[in-house]
Amino acid sequence: MKIIALAAGLLIAAIAPAKADWAYTKWGMSLDQVVAASKGAVKILPKRQQGMPLPDTKAYVAAEGGYTDGTTPLEVKFMVDPSGRLTCVFYAPADAKDNSALTALMVKRYGPSQERSGLAWSSPDTISVMELPGGPNVVSHCKKKN
Repeated sequence: MKIIALAAGLLIAAIAPAKADWAYTKWGMSLDQVVAASKGAVKILPKRQQGMPLPDTKAYVAAEGGYTDGTTPLEVKFMVDPSGRLTCVFYAPADAKDNSALTALMVKRYGPSQERSGLAWSSPDTISVMELPGGPNVVSHCKKKN
């Protein structure tokens, strides 16, 4: 889980904060709305476990949970802006053996990568995959700036 948090922080710092939506969420939802939409699969983190606000956006990880995309179980983290509104979702396979299944889902859903190196898309949102040697790949899926 610490690797996911670190990778999420690095990814969000490297890309512009991100207009479509992710799974059962809509950009701009409150944390309570995210929890309700997840049917209890997401929990709001206690303040002491929430991520540090990023210097540029002040967004921070405030909730986490699980989700199964197709047959791939994922660990998911939800990042909110200072007003508590959903801006990014970070997810990774629960097991690194599912990295290729997650990559296949991403390409099926969003088409070929829009970047020459690595996996990244700028439509409908800002989405990128960070490949971690020996660990699960981490996807950053953020609301696109207006």
